[in-house]
Amino acid sequence: EHFRKVIAAFKSYKNDSEMRVSKSMQNFQLLPIAHQTILIKHGFKTDLENRKSCIALNYVVLSDIISDAATMFENSSYNGENQGIIL
Repeated sequence: EHFRKVIAAFKSYKNDSEMRVSKSMQNFQLLPIAHQTILIKHGFKTDLENRKSCIALNYVVLSDIISDAATMFENSSYNGENQGIIL
């Protein structure tokens, strides 16, 4: 059960993370221009762009990790008598 939750979290990582970045950008755009200018001066928009790049790269790694999740812990013997028995 725990393993399935971890896999589900890895699978939803990209979408969830991109939604958080998008929400941050939406909130930023709701601020008065003077406040936006201050945040831009301190690298807020650059930070969000960097986060997007990191999310994409992290998702590639997570996808590789979970690519074999279905058979990751399969340790079965299929020789006659023990057919289908997990060792």
